[in-house]
Amino acid sequence: MSKKRNIPLLAAAALTAALLAGCAGDSPSDIAPTPSADNTEIKVNANIWQMMEGTRSGSGTTTFNSATDLQSEGFKCTLFNENANTIYDGVNNINVNWSSSAWAFSNGTHKWPDNDGVLDFFAYSPQDFDPANPSASTSYITALSYTVSGEPAAPHPSFTCTIPNPQTDLKEFIWALTPGRSILNSASGVMMTFVHPFARIRFVLSPSSGSNVEVTSVKITGSFNMSGTCTLSSDGTTSTWSSSGSSGEIGGELNKDYIAIPQTLVGSHNVVVSAKWNEWSKDVTIDYTVAVSVDQWEAGKSYTYTLTLSPTALKVDTEKYTEQW
Repeated sequence: MSKKRNIPLLAAAALTAALLAGCAGDSPSDIAPTPSADNTEIKVNANIWQMMEGTRSGSGTTTFNSATDLQSEGFKCTLFNENANTIYDGVNNINVNWSSSAWAFSNGTHKWPDNDGVLDFFAYSPQDFDPANPSASTSYITALSYTVSGEPAAPHPSFTCTIPNPQTDLKEFIWALTPGRSILNSASGVMMTFVHPFARIRFVLSPSSGSNVEVTSVKITGSFNMSGTCTLSSDGTTSTWSSSGSSGEIGGELNKDYIAIPQTLVGSHNVVVSAKWNEWSKDVTIDYTVAVSVDQWEAGKSYTYTLTLSPTALKVDTEKYTEQW
């Protein structure tokens, strides 16, 4: 009888002890600690959205197509207080560089604000682009701004540009926006996902053209936009263009990359090729012009024009020429 009565007494004693322990403070092994902004460094990670392997450069434009490409170039980053134009902790167009296994701010470490502090991360590459003094490789970017607008308020970065012709030793401009980050959701690092605001154009020679031909120049000409303003969506995923222009041309060489303003193309455009044929130990220069019809160039996509030449004709294949960049 006495043993049975002791069972509920023992259970009550155990419950009382547990409640007392809870009042005294939970064991660190039982409850995960809240991150503290006092000792938590802001870390960033980076990748590129929609890309192909490999970087192709030369007299055309150097494009960034993989995380490795970005690690070689680095990027600039600015931290804003959430939905505001105010800079956080002096991080204003600061170089971020890859060092063996991690990204690091070039001006030292930065700590998160308090637990209810929220930041918006904005970045772009290449590093040598300076909005106040563009380098030769990025001189086609004529302005870069960061505007907070709308209801509710949200960031909307934008830039203006004019695509030059020829595109000599340019670097592609890419950008990233990661809003609404805090120590509570990003203590392990903030992912910066870079997007391509431009389309990419390239020209290749079909093997069926044979080995007796050398293409000395190639370009696409017609009525398309060469200037415009691009705005990045507030979630950092979509580049929207407002562009202008009446006529232009893009190209130069085979197997080089060229950037183009994304746009809907109206009517036909011409692919113009100059080639040398080796016939009977003599070089004969032949010029070709063929009309092609293409609906549009989209941001983040690569468009390959495949040329098939004979001494009497040029065929340009665009049937399956679009690939994800």
